Amino acid sequence: MKPIERGNRGKRSINKPYLDVILVAGGLAGILSQQLLAAPFPRLPLYCLLPLFAWAYWHGRGKLRGALLSSLLTFLPGLLLGLLWASYAADRVVSEKLDSSMNRQRCSIQGSIDQIDRQTVALTRFELRVDKLSCNGVAVTQVKRVRLSWYRPDELLQPGEVWRLPVRLKRPHGFANPGLFDYTAWLAQRHIGATGYV
Repeated sequence: MKPIERGNRGKRSINKPYLDVILVAGGLAGILSQQLLAAPFPRLPLYCLLPLFAWAYWHGRGKLRGALLSSLLTFLPGLLLGLLWASYAADRVVSEKLDSSMNRQRCSIQGSIDQIDRQTVALTRFELRVDKLSCNGVAVTQVKRVRLSWYRPDELLQPGEVWRLPVRLKRPHGFANPGLFDYTAWLAQRHIGATGYV
């Protein structure tokens, strides 16, 4: 006869489906912790820790039976992956913006009209997908989209048209009052790296 239940009476174990929940909770904690930082977290130290935490995750899932240790070894890789992902996303948003040294400089831009937000006789406000951009003879490659205002335009603009325009650009900024519309975050979500006028 074989025993029905064997050994492990003194150790607490945790069910494997809960480890997935703990991993996701760690990832969310990593993403939220990046939101509290003023600048993107440096990723190189995190890349160095990634193999260690990956080993700890797989080791914790299969061999360790202690609930607290198993949970911790599952939470930490999730935290690391969440922090890496959020740091990458934050770094991408920062790198797509116009350099502050080029604020309010005369620039030449060529691109296709992506979207027209407002079009009247007095004002046309539109988003331009940038093909070429140079400010004071220096090529600018990090800016992919701009939001422009054109006061008293000569022609009616249409989405998809390609234009070469003289513009003045500045880095995106705006007010971020609690509970109200955050203009800077809205521009970042749309991957707009500069605003300006023709």
